[in-house]
Amino acid sequence: GKAATFMDTGKAAIALLVATLLAGRSIKKGSLSASGGAGAFVVGFCTVYAGAAFTAVLLGFFFSSTFFTKCGKSRKRKLEENYDKASRRNWKQVFCNGATGTAICCVWTYLQWDQGETEGQAPETYQLEVLLAMYLGHYSCCIADTWASELGILSTSGPWHVLTLRKVPPGTNGGVSLMGLLASVAGGLFLGALHWAVCLVAPPLAGGVWTTTWYVIPLTTGLGLFGSILDSVLGSQLQYSGILKGSQKVVNVPHPDAQHICGAAILDNDAVNLLSSILTAGLGAMVVHHLIA
Repeated sequence: GKAATFMDTGKAAIALLVATLLAGRSIKKGSLSASGGAGAFVVGFCTVYAGAAFTAVLLGFFFSSTFFTKCGKSRKRKLEENYDKASRRNWKQVFCNGATGTAICCVWTYLQWDQGETEGQAPETYQLEVLLAMYLGHYSCCIADTWASELGILSTSGPWHVLTLRKVPPGTNGGVSLMGLLASVAGGLFLGALHWAVCLVAPPLAGGVWTTTWYVIPLTTGLGLFGSILDSVLGSQLQYSGILKGSQKVVNVPHPDAQHICGAAILDNDAVNLLSSILTAGLGAMVVHHLIA
């Protein structure tokens, strides 16, 4: 009816406003390129339209990750060959960090719309809770990996290879440190606490247990740590890492002046992020499925 159409229009207007402000601010601040801003607009619109809980998770991930990317930039510039270029994210990076979550938001929105089209028949709470667990799994992986990467590289004690446990230079794909692992835990915990706080005010579904109560905090903490370690394992095998003989900076593509550290040049960092976040989203769905069952 007219009320439903008005609400949809209102939600769309809010989503349009928030997405435009988010993308515009990010381009102006230099954290996103023009193509990255366009990608952020699409992610932002679909996410804000899905609801407050989804929006809070996205904004928590985006602003905290942007902040930590800028932390210690002088040290990162000395360690990473392409730091300045990498810190300004393009559409591909936005897509790989946001595509899975955005797709889940679209499915969620469709189920809510379909509910209205079928004379008030609500989607099963089980369906929605598993879908929400996938969303939380995706962003738990993204935030934990980003916090670990951006803070772990600043650790004064050098990282070690996630599989062989031998020391590797800071910035090596597959390198982990105690600071990085603690940052992963903190990222997942932060995201879960933020989501829970929003659910107290604006719960995304009625009758949810594992994704709308305080239980969500240990869920996202565990998923974040899992996703971050998985990303390191995949990166250690599927991404090239080498160190330039002169500057001692780490490079992620084969270079004639670089000594190979680990990994094959099969995937880049963005593809590894996408793969690990999809797998962590799947794990989130499996965990909540078994908890409900």
